[in-house]
Amino acid sequence: MATSPISTRVPQENYIELKKIAQDTGQTVSDLVNEAIARYLGRAGAGARVRGRLDQLEAQVNKLTLMMVEPQGTRAERATAYLEMTNK
Repeated sequence: MATSPISTRVPQENYIELKKIAQDTGQTVSDLVNEAIARYLGRAGAGARVRGRLDQLEAQVNKLTLMMVEPQGTRAERATAYLEMTNK
């Protein structure tokens, strides 16, 4: 995989700790930073999925609220509409 260089500044305490971990694990500081970035990006993707699911659930709650406030059709029709909505 091709790589691109980046540069950043970190507090000295963090750098010292990174160097110690790198030495203890036989890795480079660069390896540790790459791993941390990969983990962060993985979690960021999960966060987007969670936000998307929350948006879906919010839409369902809004529909259910509307069904309760302004019921239309028979009880059976409303139950069927609810089941169809929740199975999506």
